Amino acid sequence: MDENFQKSNELLNAGAEAYRKGDYVTAQEYYTQAAKLGNVQAMCNLGYIYEYGRTGKRDYKKAFYCFRKAADSGSAEACYKVGDIYFYGDAGEKDYGLAFEYY
Repeated sequence: MDENFQKSNELLNAGAEAYRKGDYVTAQEYYTQAAKLGNVQAMCNLGYIYEYGRTGKRDYKKAFYCFRKAADSGSAEACYKVGDIYFYGDAGEKDYGLAFEYY
């Protein structure tokens, strides 16, 4: 197994544990490290942290960036979230055509 893959999964799991405990700052730190190692789920999870403002103010533009990056890497979950952002216009203009493509 690739060393980076294994390390990124360990970081993802540590982030998920911190998230479940309500320690969103620590979760964000772990997810960021895992995402830098190429972990797509960690990038998607970062999107949720930004979308719901878990570590401060909601930031739909950062959420969109994370979800889009994860979607472009093959995450079906992230595609759904990008579709929602286009559908509702949370990070800018509504675009039903792009929303449909991502859904």
